[in-house]
Amino acid sequence: MLLLFLGDFLPLNVLSQENADYTVFYTFQYVKDTIADSYSVPHQYILFGSQDTSFFYNYTQYQFDSIGRDFEERVGPAKDNLQLFEKVVLSQRFELLSELRVLKDFYNQHVFIVFPELGQSKFMQEPINLRWTLVSGIENVRGMACQRAETSYGGREYVAWFTDSIPIADGPYVFSGLPGLILKVEDKENWFRFEISQIIIKKQKRLRMPGFINQHVNHLMTRDEYVKQIREKKTNPKYPPGVLNITPEMKLRMQDNYKKRFDLLLEREIP
Repeated sequence: MLLLFLGDFLPLNVLSQENADYTVFYTFQYVKDTIADSYSVPHQYILFGSQDTSFFYNYTQYQFDSIGRDFEERVGPAKDNLQLFEKVVLSQRFELLSELRVLKDFYNQHVFIVFPELGQSKFMQEPINLRWTLVSGIENVRGMACQRAETSYGGREYVAWFTDSIPIADGPYVFSGLPGLILKVEDKENWFRFEISQIIIKKQKRLRMPGFINQHVNHLMTRDEYVKQIREKKTNPKYPPGVLNITPEMKLRMQDNYKKRFDLLLEREIP
């Protein structure tokens, strides 16, 4: 296992940024049955961005993390106040059915895809070097005329729709680098879809930005490691440590839910 300290290779503003120049809400949907073409309900995601960095992750998770951080700042470490922490914070947590968590470091031109598990300690690092091809075609997305662009990423082919009327070269998940905000992204197999739902273009303070990646103990994964472990998570899901009285029925229900978790297959091996 390769242990790293983020402070050694991420600029301080990536770790401590509390304000956002723009805030964009996206919905994310993924296929649940490739034969019946059934899809998940829309999951709400939020993108916080500035000149040097942006953060993209599940809005419900963001709210939960914000409550947890606020608790520790007001009361103290959770480990020293377990009963109160469980009552105030953990009681509000429920199983997420989509856990994408991405940090873009525009300053150093890297993107970090965090492995979906408690602790945010494992992540994959990729260069920000998407090669976009502009394609003729205009589509109306949320009332805005958007131009089509195509790219390859993570073993998949994607189509994106962006508008140069919003000069922000960012977008959902790992996508960025077009001459305008990306409003919609779909893969060509129609397994995954990101689409804008709201945008706020003004500087604002976030609720409570948690440590996006564990700054104390973290593991840089190769793409092969990431894909292998996330497929294992889908095939053989486990309850997190500390969950007691797990019944066989609970295990079967979790396994059934994870069979439909095609969001965990977003990343592929690259030949």
